[in-house]
Amino acid sequence: MNSKGMGTNEVNNGFELQFNNDGVYLIVYPPVGKGKKVELSDVLDKLKRKQVEGFDSSLVQLAVSSADKIPTKIAGPQEEKKLNSTITVMIA
Repeated sequence: MNSKGMGTNEVNNGFELQFNNDGVYLIVYPPVGKGKKVELSDVLDKLKRKQVEGFDSSLVQLAVSSADKIPTKIAGPQEEKKLNSTITVMIA
């Protein structure tokens, strides 16, 4: 990882964003057990909140639909924007 924050990973709800020196990669994991598939809207929301610039929405959609754990380059190199963490608790 260099001083600009490149080469960092973030895992969230069955997908991961990797900010590497050569671009931003999306890895989508298949559901485990009775888990739900990753929703395209969740990934797009995360990309918007992380302010990922110039991402290819067709490649994002392909990665989400295939959910094959293969890194897909979705945008050119850029610095990762850090977010404050949030948590939602639902009590039934």
